Amino acid sequence: MPIRFGVDANQFSLRKRTDGQILAEFQHQESFERVPLSSLQLYELEILAQYALHRAFEPANASVRSQLPPQSVTAAQTA
Repeated sequence: MPIRFGVDANQFSLRKRTDGQILAEFQHQESFERVPLSSLQLYELEILAQYALHRAFEPANASVRSQLPPQSVTAAQTA
């Protein structure tokens, strides 16, 4: 079952083929493009979608908390 976003003339969908390959399908007016996604690209898309949803529905005064242990955050800040 594809996931669709946008109006009829502009759509983006994700489709899983029977062999397990994930395809991103883009449609703009009469133009259509199908792009296979690697596991890494699909994971990146999932992270971006989670971030966008979090930003869209978080309270205005909330801050984004890191999922990393405090030692990793400190090491990344000093690097």
